[in-house]
Amino acid sequence: MKNWNKYVGSRDTAKTLVSVLATSSAALETAPSATTFSRRRLLARLGLFTATLAAGPALAAQPPRPRRDKGGEQSMALQEYEKELNALPSEADLSVLKDLHERYSKRPIQKKLVPAARAGHTVNMAVFQTGNVGADRVAVLIHGCLTDHETWRYVAGKLGDDHELWILDLPGCGESDGHPDHLEPDAFTPAALAERVGIVLEKCLADRIASGLPAPRITLVGHSLGGTIALRLLSSLELQVRFAGLRQQLDALVLFAPCDVAVNCLPPSFLPLLSLTPMKVGVGRALGVVDDKDSAEEP
Repeated sequence: MKNWNKYVGSRDTAKTLVSVLATSSAALETAPSATTFSRRRLLARLGLFTATLAAGPALAAQPPRPRRDKGGEQSMALQEYEKELNALPSEADLSVLKDLHERYSKRPIQKKLVPAARAGHTVNMAVFQTGNVGADRVAVLIHGCLTDHETWRYVAGKLGDDHELWILDLPGCGESDGHPDHLEPDAFTPAALAERVGIVLEKCLADRIASGLPAPRITLVGHSLGGTIALRLLSSLELQVRFAGLRQQLDALVLFAPCDVAVNCLPPSFLPLLSLTPMKVGVGRALGVVDDKDSAEEP
């Protein structure tokens, strides 16, 4: 988006990302001290990323969080702070986003739960079918981490004019079930997620053909983890054979900031690190060969 700075810094986005930052910070603070990555660096970079993405120009003028010694004064100051934070523009106040969201919301949306069985465990995955139903091309939208089908609401507002849309909730997200305690140990690996997405798409395709509509051409659209899942579905030899009929209809792929396509590959340079023991690390620190990442200075 050319003028992106006009559309960032919304109150809704800011609150969501600040919540994610707080959760991540708490988790990192409880990480073992021997962890090889720098918690301080990661927290600082995560905070900078969150502030940049969520805040933008709208949060640039945000007042510093007030500090007070007395409880009453602090409570009143925090209330004022909350008022100023809520004064930030909402996504609904931005005409471009408001229009796209209204177009998305006004279209009929059919939700169905599609069972996807794997390794003796079944997940009912939610699929939201909307847009130009019956169009000769279907766009399958696969979200990324820490989100669900609603992340596509603005894209779907425009894309639905010309495409039938199948918007997925991955296992454990949105309206899909799939708690980790109730699934197989590798249920959330890219390969397992790709397999379940393939099962769901195969059933959706069969249902459309059974309804009398012709088999559509399919475009896979993935963001972040969704991009990795789409790539795995297309590149895995095992899945290519299993979903051969589905692959015949797939002829386009769109990726937004996909995760590392080689996420399942171990770089050879990492192998020596895996053989390190606490004793070796301790000796290395004593000899100055291994730096303490928590105290190392930024380059």
